[in-house]
Formats: sequence, structure tokens, C-alpha cells
Amino acid sequence: MRIFAAALLFISSFSVNATTVNIDFEDQTSGGARDVVESGGFTFTSGNSGGIIIFSPGLISGDYSLSWCPVCGLFMEAPSGTEFSLSSFDTYALAEPTEPVGPFALTGHRGDGSTVVFSFPHTMSTQTVNLGGDWTGLIRVEFTPQYHSVFGNAIDNISVNVVPIPAAVWLFGSGLGLLGWLRRRQTA
Repeated sequence: MRIFAAALLFISSFSVNATTVNIDFEDQTSGGARDVVESGGFTFTSGNSGGIIIFSPGLISGDYSLSWCPVCGLFMEAPSGTEFSLSSFDTYALAEPTEPVGPFALTGHRGDGSTVVFSFPHTMSTQTVNLGGDWTGLIRVEFTPQYHSVFGNAIDNISVNVVPIPAAVWLFGSGLGLLGWLRRRQTA
């Protein structure tokens, strides 16, 4: 029993920490319609071919911002085997001043198959959207404006916390292996 307790204490002394990532698209080059953009270890795709454009100077801040087709959604996906938490992002509606701007919806897809939804009124100025603690365990997020815009939308400064699942699985597996080895050694 002492060996089991010591092994459990040893295993629990390891921790897998989340890493905060700020996706600001500064690693991109401007111009041209694209199908896929990879930034900060995440993949961004649009509902239409060539539906993504990187603007320079940045429409929101810095040198670059990501914009997407007005009638398409924008999809943000984590690297394979990784879950993340979405904390905040900056957004801007690229619409004409006479055009009505409506709500903006987010749908987060979790690794366990559940979803979380958030909607907010979108404006013609830069907004920082802060999300609560429900936006955890995500593998994919859909950014969907609920209005038609001639020009589209821009996003920048996406703050996420990434939890590397493979490290956690490796840690759990090595702990089980250690317990099995100790048990086998004890019976031998």
C-alpha cells in the first residue's frame, strides 16, 4: 500500500499546464484570397473557396488582420488532439455606414460532442469580445455574422489557452505503467 501511495504522489506531482496563445496574424503576408490560413498553431477556413483575405495594415490593430467572405462563416480549428479555451477576440464589421449591422454568433464545438453558443450585437467599430468560463474543451469555433454585409468582417487578437491532450494521455499512461510495474515487482 505504501508503494501505491508513493506512486500516486509521484504521478500527481507532474502537471500539464495550459499555454496562452495570442493569435494576431502577424506571421502572415497580406493580399490575395485564400482557402486556409494557419496562425498561432490554429487553422482558419471559410465556407467558400478563397473566402479569406489578410489585410495590411491591420484593420483592427498591428500589421495584419484576417477578414472573411460576408456570406460565409469562419471556422477556427485546433491542432489535432488538442483542446483549447477561447478567452477573447477583437472584431470589426466591414460594412458601409448605411448598411444595417446585426448580431454576430459564435458556436463552439467541444471534444466531448457538446456545443456552446454566444451571440452579441456587432458594431461598425472595433469591439473586444470577452467570453466566460463556458468556452473550454473546444476543438472548433464557428464565427458567423447574422447579417449580410457587402464587405465582410475582420478578426484579430484571438486569445486562447491550449491544453496539449497528448501530453496528458502520455502522463496518465506512464502512471498506469508505473503502477503495473510496481504491482508486478511486488508479486515477484
